[in-house]
Amino acid sequence: MRKSKISSSSPVLPWIYLVWAIFVASSYWMLNPKYSLAVAHQAYFAPVVSTLVILALLGWLYAKTKILDRLVSGIGIFFLSVILLLPYWISFSGSYSSIHFGANAFVQLVAHYVWMIWILLLVWLSAYGIGDRIMQWMRWSPERYGLWYSLAIGQMVWTGVLFLLGVLGLLHQMILGGILLLFIAINVKRVWSLVRSLWQPIHIKGKRSIWLIILSGILILFVGLNLVYNIKAFPIGWDAGSYYINLSSLIGEESGLVRGYQAYNQSLFGSLGLLIFKSLPGVFALVISGGILVALLIYQLVRQYASRTMALFAALWFYSLPTVSFLSTKDVKIDLGLLFILIVTVLMFVEWLGTKTEQKKSVLVVVGLLLGFAVGIKYTAVFFAGSLLVMYWYARVGLRSALALLLVMVSAFVLIRVDRISGVAMGVSGGKLLALVTAIPGILYLLIKNKKKVLAPLKLSGVLAVVALLGFGPWMGKHLAENRSIKPMKWLFGKSEFPKLNEKFLESDEMDIREALFIALRDKENKKKERSSKNEEILRYLGYERGITRFVSLPYDVMNNLNIRDPYVHVGFLFLMLLPILLWSGKIKNKWLRVLLWIIPVWLAGVGLVSHMANSLQQPELSIFELINAYFAYYNQDVTLPLVLFKVFGYLVSYLSLPILFLLKIKYVTVNFLIYPISFFLGLAGMYILHHRFKSLDERLRWLMISAYVFGVFWWIFGGGIIWYAYYMLALVIVLAAIGWDRKLKDKSLSWTRYPLWGFGGLWVMMALLLRLTGLNPETEELSKKMFVPEMFRYASGSLDKDEVLGEMFPRMDVAVKALNSSSGKVYRVGTYLPYFIRDNNKRVFSDNQLDVHDQISSRYSSKEALAATLYRDGFEYIVVDLNTATIDNTPEQSLRKKFRSFMFFLFDNPRIQQITTDRQVRGTVNGETKLFYEVFGSNETVVHSGSFAVFRIVP
Repeated sequence: MRKSKISSSSPVLPWIYLVWAIFVASSYWMLNPKYSLAVAHQAYFAPVVSTLVILALLGWLYAKTKILDRLVSGIGIFFLSVILLLPYWISFSGSYSSIHFGANAFVQLVAHYVWMIWILLLVWLSAYGIGDRIMQWMRWSPERYGLWYSLAIGQMVWTGVLFLLGVLGLLHQMILGGILLLFIAINVKRVWSLVRSLWQPIHIKGKRSIWLIILSGILILFVGLNLVYNIKAFPIGWDAGSYYINLSSLIGEESGLVRGYQAYNQSLFGSLGLLIFKSLPGVFALVISGGILVALLIYQLVRQYASRTMALFAALWFYSLPTVSFLSTKDVKIDLGLLFILIVTVLMFVEWLGTKTEQKKSVLVVVGLLLGFAVGIKYTAVFFAGSLLVMYWYARVGLRSALALLLVMVSAFVLIRVDRISGVAMGVSGGKLLALVTAIPGILYLLIKNKKKVLAPLKLSGVLAVVALLGFGPWMGKHLAENRSIKPMKWLFGKSEFPKLNEKFLESDEMDIREALFIALRDKENKKKERSSKNEEILRYLGYERGITRFVSLPYDVMNNLNIRDPYVHVGFLFLMLLPILLWSGKIKNKWLRVLLWIIPVWLAGVGLVSHMANSLQQPELSIFELINAYFAYYNQDVTLPLVLFKVFGYLVSYLSLPILFLLKIKYVTVNFLIYPISFFLGLAGMYILHHRFKSLDERLRWLMISAYVFGVFWWIFGGGIIWYAYYMLALVIVLAAIGWDRKLKDKSLSWTRYPLWGFGGLWVMMALLLRLTGLNPETEELSKKMFVPEMFRYASGSLDKDEVLGEMFPRMDVAVKALNSSSGKVYRVGTYLPYFIRDNNKRVFSDNQLDVHDQISSRYSSKEALAATLYRDGFEYIVVDLNTATIDNTPEQSLRKKFRSFMFFLFDNPRIQQITTDRQVRGTVNGETKLFYEVFGSNETVVHSGSFAVFRIVP
C-alpha cells in the first residue's frame, strides 16, 4: 500500500506550521488594534527592559551557579515580586503629577500588599487545614494534586459553615475568627509543615535553565500587578459593583445571608475578607485568587507530561490572557474561582476512574459534593456536569455509548431551556419536539443495544447526580423557603427583596403600572420587545451574522475577538496557532481522517473570515471574491505584510468556503430550527475524530481531552459566545496544547521549528504584558499610562481616603450617593454600578438595564408626566441612568439605542423629573459669560466631558 506523501513526519509540515503561525499572529494583530496602540503609546518600556534584565541576570546566576539556591523559596518569591513591582510603581507615580511616590507612600503600598497576601495566606491555610484533615479521616492519600484537593474541599467546608451561620445571623468577626483558628489548629502539624516549606529552598532536579527564572518572574509580575490593582476602596466594574462584590459587601453589612438572588457560594466565601479582616481588598484578593491557583495547577498538570519550561509557559499563557487579567482587575467576577473548583473536581474524578482504592465510594461522594458546590457558584457549571458524565461513560463503556449520551445530554439541555442562554432559543413546542426526536436514537442505543454495559454506569451517574443535589441542597432549601413553592425554577432563585413596580397601588385617572404592564405583556408585539434584551446583551458575544453562520464562525470570531473588541473577551492567537499541532501531531492511519484534519482549521478560518466580512459590509449576496475585494476596499488598508497574508489567505480558502454563500442567505427564523441538528452532527463527528486521533495518549489525558471537548460543544451551542463561560475548556486546551507542543518539539523532523514556535510564544507574552501595562484598554497616549487606576493607587499609597477617591474618580458621584442615601425611597436603575453605594440596595433598587419594562409600559400612558406621577405614587423617588447604556448595542436593528432615546425623552423637559447631579460636563454662555455646567440636557452648549451617569429625582 502506497504511503501518503503528507504524514505526521513529512518535511512539508514544519513549513505549513510556520505559514499558519505567521498568518494567525499577523491577522490577530491587524484585527485587534489595541495591541499596536499599547506598543505605540507604551509608557513603561524602561521598567519592562529592567524586568527582563533583572530576570536574565538572576536566571544566569541560577543556571550557572549555586549562589541563589537558598533564595529560591516561597518567601524569596514574595521579595522578588516587590523588587519587580518597584520600577512599575515608581514609573506610574511619575506619570501623574498628583502622585508623589516618596518613602512613606512606598511603605504604605507595601503594607497594603503584605496585608492582602496575609489575608490570602490565613484563609487558604485554614481551608487547607480542614480540607486535609477531612482527607485524613477518609484515609485518602491522592497520587497527585493532594494540596489542591485539600484547598477545594476546605473552601467548600468554609462556605458551608458561612451558609449555616448566615442563616442564623451569626456571621460575626469573633465567631469566624475563632473558626479560622480552629481549622488551622485541627491540623496544625500539616499546616505548619506547609508554612515552613515557604522558607525552604525549592530544589529543582535535572538541568536548570535560565528560562525557568524568566518565565517564573513574568508570571510573578502579572500576579503582583493584579493584586496591587485590587487594593481598592470600592469596586469599579459593572458586574462587581452591581452583583458579585456588592453581594459580599451586603453579607458583611447584614452579618447574614441576603435574600433572593441565585446561589452565591463564591461571593459568600469572598465575604470572609470583610467579616474577619474588615478589608474590602481582602474580598477582591479572595475572589481573584482562584485564577492564581489555576495557574499553579496548570503548571503541575503539564509538568506531569512535559518539560518544566513548557509547564511554566502554560501557566503564564493562561494567566496572561487579557480576559483573565480583566476579571482579576477591572471587573472582579467569580468565574476564576469557579474554574479552580471545576479543574480540581475533574482531576479528582479522573483519579477515581483510574485507580483502585479502598476510598472509591468516599471519593465519589466528595466529587459529587464539589459538583453541587460548583453549581452553587454559577449555574453554567451544569455544562461541566454534563461533560463529566459523558467523560465517565466514555471511560467506562466506550465511545459509542458516550456519543449516545452526548446526544441525550444536548437534548436534555434543550428540554430544560438551557438554550435560552444563547439568546436564539427555539420556541418551546418546536424545541421540545426536536429535542425529543433527536434524543430517541441515543436513548434506544443506551437502553437496548448496549443494555448490559450501561446499567452500572447509569446507576452510578444517578448516585453522582443525587450527591451533587445534596451539595447544592442548602441553596435549594433557602430558595424554597423564601418562595414558599416547590416549582423547579424556584429551586434556583430566591425571592428577592428588590422593589417591584406597583408594590403600592394607588388609584388614579391614569392606568396604573400593573395594568399597563399586564396589557404590554399580553400584546404580541411587546412580547418581542421583552425578548430584545437577550438580543442586545447576549447576541453581541455570539455575533449578528445572518443564518447558521454565526455559530459556524464562532471559534474564529472568539479567537480573533471579532464580535466584541474589548479586552475582557481577548484570548490571544496561540489557541488558533496551535490548533494544527493538536490535530496533526502523531501518526494518523486513516487516509480520509488525515485529509479531514487538514481541511478543518483552514475551513474554520475561512468561515470566520468570510462571515466577518459579510457581517461588516452587510452584503451577503456578494460572491466570496467580490466580498473580499469589497472588504479591503471599504477599510482602505495600507499595504502591509499582515494585510497581504490576510488577503491571500482569503483567496486560498474561498473554494473551501463556498457553502457559506448558502448559509449566509438562510433567514434568521430558520436558525433556531437548524442549529440543533447541525450542532448534534458536528459535536458527534468531532468526538469521533478525537477518539481515533488520540488513541495512543495516556488514558487520563485522553479523558481530560474528552471532557474539555464535550464542555466546548455545550458552550458552543448554549453559551452564547460568552468567553468566561468557556474558561474550563480554555484551561484544558492550554494543558493539552502545551503537552502536544512539547512533544512535537522533540520530533527530530520538526526540531528546527523550536525557535519560531518559541518566538511566537514569547511574542504573545510580550503583547499580553504590554497590553496589561496600559490598563488593558489603550486608546490614547494618556490612557496608555493607566497601568493602575491613579486614584486607587493613591488610596493604596495612603494619600487618599475612600471618600476622596470617589470624589476624584467620579466627580459629582459623592453628591449622587449623598442624595440617594438621604431617604429610603425606591430607585429606578438603568445600568451603572451605583447600587454598590446605595444603602439597602438589595431592597430599594429596581433594575431595568435593557429598558424592556419602560419600553413596554411607556406607550400606555397619555403623557410622560403621567408615567412619572404613577412611579412616584408607587414609591419611586430616584432614577439612576448610565449615560453609556446604548453603547453596547451592536444589533442591526439598534433596538437598545431606540429604547434609550425614548427613555431620555421621558426624562427631558418633564416637570415631574428633576436632575440632581451628573458628571456630564458642558460649556455654555450665560449673560455673555462662558461657564462650565454639569448638565444632561441643554441647548447651544459644547460637550466637554460626555460623562457616565446621571441621577434624577421624581417630584410630586
